[in-house]
Formats: sequence, structure tokens, C-alpha cells
Amino acid sequence: MQYITEMDLRRKYREEPFETYRLGSGVKLTPEAKQFLTDRRITIAADCKIAEMRSASTVDENGITCKEELTMLFYRIEAVEAEMLFAAEWFSGHEECSVAGEILSLCRIVYHARTACLQGKQPEAPTFWNCSLEELHGKVNTELFPFSLDSLPHTGDLRLKVLMLNRLRTEALTAILVVRQLRGANENDGLYTGLRDVLQTLADVLCIMMGKYIRGNI
Repeated sequence: MQYITEMDLRRKYREEPFETYRLGSGVKLTPEAKQFLTDRRITIAADCKIAEMRSASTVDENGITCKEELTMLFYRIEAVEAEMLFAAEWFSGHEECSVAGEILSLCRIVYHARTACLQGKQPEAPTFWNCSLEELHGKVNTELFPFSLDSLPHTGDLRLKVLMLNRLRTEALTAILVVRQLRGANENDGLYTGLRDVLQTLADVLCIMMGKYIRGNI
């Protein structure tokens, strides 16, 4: 068994920065090496999974291959992560460090879920604020949705914060639709179910945060 250390990755990264690290068969990462990749949001992809994705040649009625569908899905998830990083920076700049930290925590959950899918593993069941997906869903204030301008606070700063959270929420919901479309053709694939649950957790947490702002509890 060959092990890749943090020093190996640092040397490789200095030579040429990369966004995906392909883990060959019979190769493992040390805990420090895994942390190095996680800190830099570098995707770990096993060769066997990549080979499966590359060999997927089924074409649907629109001429789109399974590989292209998966690629579109993961780009959609990356778009969600990018929006979350931007939002965290925005809230931090508006002296909302606690909210920024919570958004970053959500971003890590989504990132790890996407990484697990790329490795062919089902993402772990998500929790947040020590609550399960079902508990979070029960806390969502359904009176706020469908969301409208009438629900916005009158204060300009608060309005922007609610709009920023709602923007993230709609990104998460759009990604859920993409996951459901792919799962329709892969009913037995737990990867899609796990990814959907993670995105639903994200959407529910953002709903709860919006409700707190609107009620003046933050």
C-alpha cells in the first residue's frame, strides 16, 4: 500500500496548482494529506469512479450523455458552494461574523457531500445546530413562503441580508431539482438521495435564518 503525505501534495501543488486530486488504485492519503486537500477545497476523485464516469456513454433523447449529466450536476453544486463563500465574505464584511461562520459550516457540509459522491460513496446524513434533517424541516416557517417582497424588513441593511440568504436558498432548491432528475434514472443510487438530503438541509437552515432576520431575532 502506497501512502501520499502532506509534503508530497505540497510539492505537487507548488509545481502546478490543481482543483482535483486523482487517487490511484492501491494508494491512500495520510490524515494530514486529506486535511491539506480539504483546506484548499480540492476534490478527491478515485480512479475507479472516474473510469466509470468516463465510460458512461448512454445518450438520452436530447443527445446528452450520463457523463455530461453528472458533470452538470457537480458544476451546479460547485456553483452553490461559490455563492456560499461569497455570501460568507459579504456577511463578515457587514459585521455578521456568526452568520458568516454558519454559512461556511454549511459550505463544508456541501463540499464533503460532493466529494463523497465523486468517490462513489453515499454522503453522510446531514445535521446542523444538533438537529436532524427532519427536525430542521419542522422548524421552517412555512408562512414566509412563497417568499415575497412584502415579507422583507423595511431597514435597508436587513433587507439586503434577507435577500442574500434567499439567493442562497433558491440556488440550493435549483440544485435539488437537478439531483431529482438524475435520481429518476438511478432509483437505487443512494448517492443522489444523500446529496438531495444535504441540499435540503442547506435550504431549510437558510429558511430558518431568514425567518430570524425578518422577526428581528438576529
